[in-house]
Amino acid sequence: MYDIPDLSTSYGLIFPNQVADGIREAADRKLDEWKKRATAEGVEASSHLEFGSPERVIVHYAQEAKMDLIVMATRGLGAIEHILLGSVAERTMRTATCPVLTIRANPTT
Repeated sequence: MYDIPDLSTSYGLIFPNQVADGIREAADRKLDEWKKRATAEGVEASSHLEFGSPERVIVHYAQEAKMDLIVMATRGLGAIEHILLGSVAERTMRTATCPVLTIRANPTT
């Protein structure tokens, strides 16, 4: 289905094809579900699934699609988690050629 031999993550994990295919299929299903929900609410929606370094994929796709704005949720990692994992939103903001709007996912207040 995909020509990627193995799926690797930003954190150095590599998933064999069987696992990677399952991840892709689950992601496709979730994207379709979200797209249907948005369309039901009257929002024009499309989806695009790509694998790679998240910030690079996001920025590249935004440039190719000539997007005016990138909107993304953030989880608000703690200091230690942020040091260890970094922030996709932060790296996206640093490299994007268009504005990036971040919204905190599941705000506590």
